[in-house]
Amino acid sequence: MATQKIDWNEKLLRVWGIVYYSLDPRIHKTITEKEKYRKNIIKNNSSFTKNEKKFLINELRDIYDALRIGNNFAEKQQCNNCQNWHQATQYCEFCIRKYLKNNFGNWTSGNNEIDKLIQECQQKTVAPDSVIEWIEYDQFENVEHLTEGGCATIYTAIWKEGYYDKWNSERQTLERFGRQKTILKRLNNSNNNSVNWFQEVTLSFTLNKTSVFLAKFYGLTKYPTTQDYMLSISDLGLSGPVDKPSNGIYGNLPYISPEVICGEIYTTKLDIYSMGILMWEVITGKTPFDDYEHDLELALDIVKGCRPKIYEYIPHEYATLMKQC
Repeated sequence: MATQKIDWNEKLLRVWGIVYYSLDPRIHKTITEKEKYRKNIIKNNSSFTKNEKKFLINELRDIYDALRIGNNFAEKQQCNNCQNWHQATQYCEFCIRKYLKNNFGNWTSGNNEIDKLIQECQQKTVAPDSVIEWIEYDQFENVEHLTEGGCATIYTAIWKEGYYDKWNSERQTLERFGRQKTILKRLNNSNNNSVNWFQEVTLSFTLNKTSVFLAKFYGLTKYPTTQDYMLSISDLGLSGPVDKPSNGIYGNLPYISPEVICGEIYTTKLDIYSMGILMWEVITGKTPFDDYEHDLELALDIVKGCRPKIYEYIPHEYATLMKQC
């Protein structure tokens, strides 16, 4: 009998909130302790079916594996296949990189510089769902114009195979998510020799592995009509409108509103919160939440109401306006 597919619903979301908000970081200090505590809440919930518990625990593992990567305090495991020591519990980043390297000869963008950039990114991959790749345009269907501004045009599309999602340790292969909606950002005039568009692509791919809260970049494709390059991006709305400047605040955790962190669809109204944080940075000359790790715990604290300290020297009217944001 086929396993029933589990999707998010009201019951799962309600318990998911309890899983996160009930943890006391003064008691559960390490990544392993926090994961174990939250996993036990799920296991001990009698209202869940076996498949629902498995679904939530897998979601939990994905989040904590993302947090473990690059964390020097996280425990490591030795891979049974390549013998390297890795930080994630569900996969070995070294085996993933080897798999990707073995497939270098199976694709090309037709541009040596692009190929080299993608290959370099793949050899720095830290998780199955952070792989940057070259995507043939015929992989997309139902491509529809959404908006444009600045130097880019935005489309929505369906990616037929979808991004790499899981690592199959037994088969030593990456597995794909399947059909999914994606955003295609066409970099206008990227068919010329200008370095600006290439710098944007390089920066996008670099940022892709810095935070679990940023909209994900999946890779590049080429628009057949104009031969412009297109970025494939997750449909999250966290990167902001295309006509915002490149030094904007979108995707930077301290500036992301609690509503967006909780999954609400991005609208420009939510920028009011970001403006308040920016006002605080201007008046204090400090970086917001600079004494926090920009991780899951900070995101949860922001949702609970944590905000930068309002110092006494800040003018009353200015402080009042900040609080209203």
